[in-house]
Amino acid sequence: MVDLFRYQHWDLVSKRWLYYVISVALLLIVIVAAIHNAQKYGAADILKRGIDFKGGGSVSYRVDGRLPEGQLAEIIGQIRGKLDEQKIESEVQISPATGESTGDVIIVKTTLPDDLPDSEVDAALQQEAKEYITPAVNAVVQGVLPDAAAIEKPEATEIVTGTVSQELLGKGVLAVILGSVMILLWIWFRYNIAGFGLRYGIAGIVALVHDLVMVIGIFALLRNVLEVNSPFIAALLTVLGFSIHDTIVIFDRIRENLRLRKGRTFAETVNLSLLETMARSVNTVLTVLFTLLALFFFGGPTLRDFVAAMLIGVIAGAYSSIFVAGQLLVSWAKPEEKVMPTGDAWAPAPAPAMAAAAVTPAAPAPVAAAPAVPATSSTVTRDDIQRAKQAGKTARRRR
Repeated sequence: MVDLFRYQHWDLVSKRWLYYVISVALLLIVIVAAIHNAQKYGAADILKRGIDFKGGGSVSYRVDGRLPEGQLAEIIGQIRGKLDEQKIESEVQISPATGESTGDVIIVKTTLPDDLPDSEVDAALQQEAKEYITPAVNAVVQGVLPDAAAIEKPEATEIVTGTVSQELLGKGVLAVILGSVMILLWIWFRYNIAGFGLRYGIAGIVALVHDLVMVIGIFALLRNVLEVNSPFIAALLTVLGFSIHDTIVIFDRIRENLRLRKGRTFAETVNLSLLETMARSVNTVLTVLFTLLALFFFGGPTLRDFVAAMLIGVIAGAYSSIFVAGQLLVSWAKPEEKVMPTGDAWAPAPAPAMAAAAVTPAAPAPVAAAPAVPATSSTVTRDDIQRAKQAGKTARRRR
């Protein structure tokens, strides 16, 4: 792994207030966007809810044949476009044929009127499928597979009522809260160094909240583009785990350096730990980002909202791990522990080649020239042996 940061003389800790200002400014922007949405659409619609959270119906169609893999995103877009013309909000998915089945399955989810009684929901979905959804699916499939038999009716229907959607949302929020509490307790126990485990736990949770609020807030800011559904909750939980994983790596290095520090302030120890782990954090984030970007641009509309949440969360998590969690520990330290030495006194340990040079014994002071003596083994005196032993001990102490 290429490490571009370990041996840099960067003072990251002394600029922590700048990082706090950046985070607070971004959080204020997304919070203002959420407040604006609450005033415009209502408190329940701060985020654009998908069918999973609004309630509606799901209709499945078995296709007579296999749809071209390279045209799946286009097929989904065409079906949604035809339903949009009929003022029907929809989500479309394609499930490839598996096992002994001979045809792919097209799943269409649509919303239904909010004031519709539960006893009439099924009939309304069947009517909507007959008049609008089935013709739209048939038209698109016949254009791709001209020889395929026409679809006469749905293979299956499923109702998602408002009660079920609220239950899904409630369980998702509960999962995020319980996950955060368990992480706090684990960090508290794991990093209870000198009784400071609670500080590590709170710093880690603040970084987590920072990341989750950024994801939710940007979805509120881009409400007309992004919507939330069941995969969104999965994305939040994934971001939660990814962010704390990166933070734990930094906390581990801080703990190791605290055991080794001699004469260093806590701020210096945190700064060295950040520089030593930054390459690992950056390389890991870039690897994930490349994969997510590929999914975002080529994964189709079905995955786009989920991948967008992951992209926001991964970037926010990398930032908070380096510029929020560790910096909060320094802000919480005693005044004398927040001081960073000036100059290169706090610089990281030199590279191996430099370290080898650093421990080379100093050349002995020049002495008066002695008379030339023939170079034979008898010229090595006891004093010479003693001086060599002393030089070796000095070199070991310097290491």
